[in-house]
Amino acid sequence: MSHKVTWQSLLTTALVGTDRQSFDAAASHGALGESLSRLSTAAENPSTSLLDASAALAVYKRAGSLPSGDLLPAFDPCPAETLSACSNRAETFLTIMLNGDYSEVLLEYLGGVASSGRRVSEVFLPALLDIGRRRSDIRPLLVTGGGERLRWLAAQNDDWGYANVGGTAQNDDDLESAWETGSKAARLAILTSVRAKDAARGLELVEKSWKQEAAADRAAFVAGLETGLSMDDEPFLDGALADRSVEVGRAAADILSRLPLSNYSLRMAERARASVRFKRRLLGGWNVEVILPEKFDDELKADRLEEKSGNRLLGERAWLLCQIVGAAPLSIWQTSDFPPLADLIASAEKSEWANALITGWSIALKRHPDASWLTELARHWLGRTEQTAHVLEYLPPLELFPDVTENLITEFLLSEKQPLYDKHPAFVLLSVYRLRWSVDLSRAVLISLIDRLSVTGANNADLYQLHSSLGQFALRMPGEMAPEATAVFTPNVAAGIAGWTNAIDKFVQTLQFRYDMLQAIRQEQDPLRSA
Repeated sequence: MSHKVTWQSLLTTALVGTDRQSFDAAASHGALGESLSRLSTAAENPSTSLLDASAALAVYKRAGSLPSGDLLPAFDPCPAETLSACSNRAETFLTIMLNGDYSEVLLEYLGGVASSGRRVSEVFLPALLDIGRRRSDIRPLLVTGGGERLRWLAAQNDDWGYANVGGTAQNDDDLESAWETGSKAARLAILTSVRAKDAARGLELVEKSWKQEAAADRAAFVAGLETGLSMDDEPFLDGALADRSVEVGRAAADILSRLPLSNYSLRMAERARASVRFKRRLLGGWNVEVILPEKFDDELKADRLEEKSGNRLLGERAWLLCQIVGAAPLSIWQTSDFPPLADLIASAEKSEWANALITGWSIALKRHPDASWLTELARHWLGRTEQTAHVLEYLPPLELFPDVTENLITEFLLSEKQPLYDKHPAFVLLSVYRLRWSVDLSRAVLISLIDRLSVTGANNADLYQLHSSLGQFALRMPGEMAPEATAVFTPNVAAGIAGWTNAIDKFVQTLQFRYDMLQAIRQEQDPLRSA
């Protein structure tokens, strides 16, 4: 009999009284039973025996008991590491960042570790995994540079599930289990990873659980099919287009419009050609003629076009045109029926449908990135001061076209009469371009920045964003430019710019920190710590 049963029996006897029910101390087994039996024999009467047993049992309970055994399943051991850990010197820089200084350089640190073929020491992994919960940008590099221990740790903690990709799902059964039981974030990470290697297998995962998913999750998984997207995905996406959820249907329409040869894109291309015509003028130039459907019919609804405008600058008719043009492949406008690209956009700019057409082309550019269209549309949007704050809405990721982007920035630096300021076209591009700048571009930016600061103090309202962006500039320029930047920002120059001294000092220090950090990562590892 356990002590819990014995205690319950004792309480029952105390409640009803020893005259009506006796307490059987001998019913307890083991050392406890023997002790209670001796106390019962020595007691003068049943009441005393009960009180003695209560005292003894209370002491027994407080003394504790041996655990009944491990109820949790045993962990599989972590696989052996295949990569060497970074050097002690490199770890010093990581410690500084984890303590709060230069934390903005963490992404570059992890990138340097991954490219060097090394891994982050295991002592830093819990802290980095917690940071990864807040910063999705570091996750791919963290998984790459975290080694086997990181993936093993992620498998033990649902909060770190985003990193549990590839390490614990070594076979198909593991993959299925991870997909069925993982959090939404973990499943999206799995989908992206699997689609990058085997797009068909990723689609199979989505199809298998499709009917059980909530609408928001179905929409997210449809969007996740963009990785590895091909015509093989079209049948499934056509089904999702007709989903009962509007959110899912619109997600499917967006992905289908990224397939130029999908039936959806072909329908939108046919609508676009029927809606927009360019006619050459006798004296040169082009007229734009727009012919839209008279009413918003069921076919438009089935293709998930919106009747009510989703753009405050466009009315309902203009919004319909914008959606049609945005869902059609850009290639349809580069045929003999239309003027050359620069003339096409210039003619549209003079049309009453200018906003609808050019916004639509910009949406299509995001879906079908193209260097020529990027150049012309960037010139259009950045040539309008009132639109510079919204440039991200109209352009695809500039990182897809680094040469084009640097050429555009240089073009604007040279063509604008004024050096850098908040609404300068070159500054707008610089503020959203996330790749490392070339040395030539970095020098051009430094020169323009010094020119600006030499004629206007930092209190000028047009320089607020420029001042705030110095930290980002320090992350984009090559670290080896630290000595050059130090020479450009002489103490006398910095002292003459009210409110900018600290920002300039931090700019130069960050450049130097990055340069020293990458040198430390590339340093050969101590053989004693390489295991």
